[in-house]
Amino acid sequence: MNFTAIVNEILSMTKRPDKINDIRREVNAAILYYSTESDYRRDLVETTITITPAGYEKILALSDLTRFRKVSYIKYAGTKKYVEELNGLKLTKDCELLDKWYISGDSINIRLRASAASLDLGYYQYPEYKTDLLPNYWMLDGNWNAILERAASAVFNDIGDTGSSQVSARKALEAANIFRNDNTRGSQHD
Repeated sequence: MNFTAIVNEILSMTKRPDKINDIRREVNAAILYYSTESDYRRDLVETTITITPAGYEKILALSDLTRFRKVSYIKYAGTKKYVEELNGLKLTKDCELLDKWYISGDSINIRLRASAASLDLGYYQYPEYKTDLLPNYWMLDGNWNAILERAASAVFNDIGDTGSSQVSARKALEAANIFRNDNTRGSQHD
């Protein structure tokens, strides 16, 4: 299924054409919810960060990363030597910063022990906002029923049909659990 088909299905279920904008919003909210409730590898983007000139630190603006959600890993390019996230909410004078990264404000701050020309970065993205002109997203292939039912539940609740809302919420939960198990145990082994 795609975005347009799910919107049309919910429209058919609710029989409320006056709620079309609410339906579109709720389908996008459901996509966002399921994309962020787990770290799916299909939302992972891998890229290379260039450090110019080669050196020991890099400050990377989050705005340079398309739809950035969170970091999965940072490592020296072409190696298995990872730069670890700084464990701590506060930088102290005793804090070891070499081969560490942390987010501060709108930037990822990276400090290296050895000079490097580039780093490999893996990060999770938020999904694009779906429209009839941009209707496809990988999760709509396998998790379409959970997305449809979660969005329908919200719309039913908004129009005062709590019984249908609860039924759709249960169906969404069941479908999402199956999808999550398939995508965390199936082809996504570490």
